[in-house]
Amino acid sequence: MRPLLRLTGDDVPTVDVLITYCGEGLDVVLDTVRAACALDYPTNRYRVILSDDGNSVDLQNRIDIMRKHHGNLFYTTRGVDVAVHSKAANLNHALAFVEGLKASEYVAFLDVDMIPMPTFLRALVPHLLNDLSLAMATSPQCFYNIPDSDPLCQCLSSSFDIQRLLEDSSGLVFCTGTGFVLRSSAAKQIGGIPTDHVMEDIMTSLLLLAKGWKIAYVWEPLQWGLVPNNFAGRAMQATKMAKGFTALIPAVMDSPLADLSFSERLRTALSSVAFVGPTLALTCAMLFIPTVLIFEKPFVTPKSPQQLRNLLTLSALQLLVTWLNGLITAEATSFQLPIWPSYRLPFLAPFLSIAISRLLFPFRQYFSPSGSTDNEEREREALASKSLMKHLNFLFRDLSLWLHLLVITSMIVSATLNLKAVFSQNVDSHLRQLFVGAAWPPAFVHWIMFIVQCWKPVAYVIFPLRRYPREALLDRDPKTKLAYPSAMAKDGQRIRPSQGFPLVILTYSVFVLGCSWGFRFE
Repeated sequence: MRPLLRLTGDDVPTVDVLITYCGEGLDVVLDTVRAACALDYPTNRYRVILSDDGNSVDLQNRIDIMRKHHGNLFYTTRGVDVAVHSKAANLNHALAFVEGLKASEYVAFLDVDMIPMPTFLRALVPHLLNDLSLAMATSPQCFYNIPDSDPLCQCLSSSFDIQRLLEDSSGLVFCTGTGFVLRSSAAKQIGGIPTDHVMEDIMTSLLLLAKGWKIAYVWEPLQWGLVPNNFAGRAMQATKMAKGFTALIPAVMDSPLADLSFSERLRTALSSVAFVGPTLALTCAMLFIPTVLIFEKPFVTPKSPQQLRNLLTLSALQLLVTWLNGLITAEATSFQLPIWPSYRLPFLAPFLSIAISRLLFPFRQYFSPSGSTDNEEREREALASKSLMKHLNFLFRDLSLWLHLLVITSMIVSATLNLKAVFSQNVDSHLRQLFVGAAWPPAFVHWIMFIVQCWKPVAYVIFPLRRYPREALLDRDPKTKLAYPSAMAKDGQRIRPSQGFPLVILTYSVFVLGCSWGFRFE
């Protein structure tokens, strides 16, 4: 982990802070702009540029009013005739805008909802000053509106508290997408932000690496933003990531990245496979497991009782080792992660697999959760309605939750039929048939996990947990209207998930291990 640094004094480099906007809530973007204008940094040494792809007259008027008190605040827009609305194209417009103002030595990027902490620049810039081989210093994404217990697994501690630290120690870390500072000279060298890839942050990182630059990951909470407040938004966010990781493999072979080393290409491709592989495997398992159970086929065919005992012992030990690894990982994040790893989240796997398949084999998609900007409001209206048909229409057509109910039903029915078939046989063979069928440890863990995980989005929509209004999660100065996330909003204990399922897995693993040692399975 890199040391935490602070830039002191007023003799500091110049920085342009870019904020991109494209039709999000005015209250959200204005809170980000206010915080950016209130950074602990000499106002004559940094500028805040809001680049508006939504061409909002109301927003422009609000910024004009704020400019009376903040002379370093600027507004720009690409206008109404924008062919492609994208974050990358908007950022490139902002870079061209500051070039006309005489670009600063560094440029910082913030998403529209990411409220920067006052120390944002003083914490990141010194890393670039100390190491001239660094093109970028990036920070973790933190979120202040995650619901209690984090039912949709939106906390990214596994990525930002563990994975990125390991990547940084190995010398190959990617940009986190927001909350980073980039050398202006490096941005010019790579031709700005790439617009031909879904994940512009990773492609920017790869282009910098190809030019011989390095990237630093600074593990410090310097920005706090928002997660989607509905299941559709969560699914759309994950789908974008799936498309981006899938497109990474061919991207690393393109000519712009020709100067990447073999190890950099290999590790980038493996990171893509590590995301795509489990997603496709989970989707296949959702089809494979109930099929095997319904047709009363064994998952394994041991040739002898001793071989079955050996297989059960190894399976139980594998589960216990996975559980222990999950415990260590969860403890490292103050248990903001479940002990039992959910891999790529089974309740999102069907949507992600379809997105991946469409990239590999283009076809028409007949179902997907709607990700429109007004989805949260439509969700509230549909669930508040007294019409049963409106409820069902929203759940099954708009959110495609019929997929999850189908998975849950298929797992319960197939497991029940398999157990019924086992117990209708000779009593002496019950235990043996159980452990090669529904109770075979890898299969058991997965069909139980599919039921638990696929019920999460259904329960989240039908029985929503308490959702705090955004304003209730902020400490706002009544005079300046400057707002930062409250201590309650940033409290990691509030979003700790339930550890009930991991305890079931632990208990079952110990039970299987005991059976493998205590029964002969003759």
